[in-house]
Amino acid sequence: MLPKEWIDYFFYQRIRVIEKLCVNRRPPSNFLVEFTRTTPAVITDGPQGLSGSIKMVG
Repeated sequence: MLPKEWIDYFFYQRIRVIEKLCVNRRPPSNFLVEFTRTTPAVITDGPQGLSGSIKMVG
């Protein structure tokens, strides 16, 4: 059985971000952090702006 905290972190909190996106019709200010926190990614902020690179899919 998976711990409740794990399911909340990896599933329900991500759903809440998607719901906010759908309701507000624009991403929340912390969208990239919230949406990519469970995906191994490197996010950089260079001269061209934000860029993300997925490093692995689990």
